[in-house]
Amino acid sequence: MYEEENKYPSIFATPRGSQYSINVSQVFGSPYTFDEAIHILGVASPDDIIVFQINSDGGQLYSLIALQNVIRSSQAQIHMNLIGMAASAGGALFLTEGVSSYGVGDNTCLMIHNMLCGTGYDDTHKIVTRAEHNKKINDRFVRETYLNFLSETEIQSVLDGKEIYLEDHEIKARLEKRESLRESEYQASVQKAIETETSL
Repeated sequence: MYEEENKYPSIFATPRGSQYSINVSQVFGSPYTFDEAIHILGVASPDDIIVFQINSDGGQLYSLIALQNVIRSSQAQIHMNLIGMAASAGGALFLTEGVSSYGVGDNTCLMIHNMLCGTGYDDTHKIVTRAEHNKKINDRFVRETYLNFLSETEIQSVLDGKEIYLEDHEIKARLEKRESLRESEYQASVQKAIETETSL
């Protein structure tokens, strides 16, 4: 068990009162460790700025997923800054889509791998059921999280058990490519919608 799994993230408000810095420098422990961050994200307005400073070795998957879901629905302007190591859940948090910007510090690192999980001490059928469920969740999570950031070959290698480590310059290049692809997809969808409306 991680010694720091129940440490809370540090949150600082600027004198303006509408900008917050959320320092994610602990492992992702019990879900309640992010209660304050989730509250701030949930009540934020479009005028609020929330900056995530990430230097984390990862942790529990569903603590990450809950945080990501609130980030995606938040009205705030959200910025992700990688300031050290972003491993596992830490890296997935940094790569959360739909935020306003991404910053990558010098000599930072991002590590990607499969989720780590156990099946517990139980009867055979329950162990198999849980293992099958974990595999489905892991496959979906990896494919969705690293879409257009890793190649299909790299994604498959992660699903096969490989760990991938990326340096700062590699992270920046892949982020630029991912955002460019997403912008192209968005423009294509807008153009298709215009053409469909025109033809009606």
